[in-house]
Amino acid sequence: MDFWVLEKMNYNEEILLSLCQECGLVMFYKKMKELALDCINLMPLSTEQEELLNYILNAGMYGDASNRVALNQVKKKGRFRVFFSRVFLPYNELSLYYPSLKKRKILLPFYQVVRWFNLCFGKNSRNFKRELKAHLSVSDEDKKRAERILNILDLQQDSFR
Repeated sequence: MDFWVLEKMNYNEEILLSLCQECGLVMFYKKMKELALDCINLMPLSTEQEELLNYILNAGMYGDASNRVALNQVKKKGRFRVFFSRVFLPYNELSLYYPSLKKRKILLPFYQVVRWFNLCFGKNSRNFKRELKAHLSVSDEDKKRAERILNILDLQQDSFR
């Protein structure tokens, strides 16, 4: 729907493409626009487009934890690396969660433990447990599908988080 609305507006696509170029998202923009307009116009979809559409529709309204985990496993090349990166956040990221950590790098281990406690018992513990469960249940087929999606959209594996 967003692309349909965008097409109805008077916008400068060259500016939009230059912004996409800066972010490395030109192919993503083109493929998603083509998919959206083909769906709206009831055009026949290619195999590539069908795979993208299935991926999008199966993700639900807010995304799917298993899709996110599969993408992270493809990006970081393995379950252990993903788990390790989720458990031990670097200083820059942890200081975003805990601003009092800024300029007090020596407190990093303490704040790591505080974060672990919050992950296990805090208000967002259910989300973390759901992500951990998804992390353990991602199949090789899910990872291959995530890798195909990244290749179709020409997204570099290190360009997303």
